[in-house]
Amino acid sequence: MVSSHSRSSGPDGDQLEDGDRREPTMTLASWRRFIDTPPAAFELLPEKQWLDLAGPERDRYEDARITYHSEMIVVATSLIRQVARQGRLLTGAARIGSYFDVGDGEGATYRVTLVKVIDPAQGADQFTTPDSGKRFVGAVFRITALNGSPQDEDANNDAALVGSDGQAYSADFDAIAGYTNFDNGQIQVAQGDSEIGAVTFQVPDGVKVAEIQWTGGGFGSAVQWDVRG
Repeated sequence: MVSSHSRSSGPDGDQLEDGDRREPTMTLASWRRFIDTPPAAFELLPEKQWLDLAGPERDRYEDARITYHSEMIVVATSLIRQVARQGRLLTGAARIGSYFDVGDGEGATYRVTLVKVIDPAQGADQFTTPDSGKRFVGAVFRITALNGSPQDEDANNDAALVGSDGQAYSADFDAIAGYTNFDNGQIQVAQGDSEIGAVTFQVPDGVKVAEIQWTGGGFGSAVQWDVRG
């Protein structure tokens, strides 16, 4: 973990925020502050311990990791500050209720919101049951068409679940109670409208849900929500 001071004193006795630790080292005072500030130390957790972190505890760990790496910035120009800020935003873990704007690969843009995760989920009827040793998990999404209407988007292809075992699970095609699977996975929503549907997964008993992922158009980089805790 990181050990560092949240505030330190400048040469004139003023209190400095951590963000001031690496101001441009172009004056004697700034060099003194650079040299006198205790360096941060960080120790990566083993993978199993990292996967077990949940909620605020994981947020603190990730913030500490980012803070440690930001110590490498010695010349803090306005551009570097902006890059560092955007990096913090991009590396922040999205939570349930957060959304991402993604493309369908055909020019349309839509917003995908993870509304909730149902764990365990019940099958749509008495005949719909998970395999032995497994349970249903439902990821409920809201899709809003922002620019155009999504084309050839299949929620069953776009969504994935990552377990605490590090394995990625693809969609199961069984229906769960209370929600439709869009139109058998197909997303059909006109510009400005929204649609809610669920994607079902089968997850082994004893494996926790760590992340839900979505890949617009079924390819490229995935967006993800941290659902631990």
